[in-house]
Amino acid sequence: PVEACARLIDAWYKERMLEALAPLVAQWATRLRIPAPRLRVRKMKSRWGSCSLHTRTATFNLELVKRPPACLDYIVLHELVHLIVRPHNARFYLMLDRHLPQWSDVRRELNAQPIAGPSA
Repeated sequence: PVEACARLIDAWYKERMLEALAPLVAQWATRLRIPAPRLRVRKMKSRWGSCSLHTRTATFNLELVKRPPACLDYIVLHELVHLIVRPHNARFYLMLDRHLPQWSDVRRELNAQPIAGPSA
């Protein structure tokens, strides 16, 4: 029963995340002039997001639903920039600076508390 309740809550959170993600991803993809990737939401132990160039899929940590909206905005931009610039290099950070000048403040806030992902 406790596990079943947790699964229901997670499913509800996932629906809310996808509702929030769809317009954000569309907005950032348009601004970056790239096709919007497929979206996934799942529990992740150590990352806020990831993307696959091969499948053009952006995956977001379910825990983002519990963070301020600015955090989700930053992670969406971060992952979509990876579809243009794979490594965290000067060009990558220049794009973040150009599109979301306060990104480092948001990242600091996001990382101030550890990810409360699935237990090991």
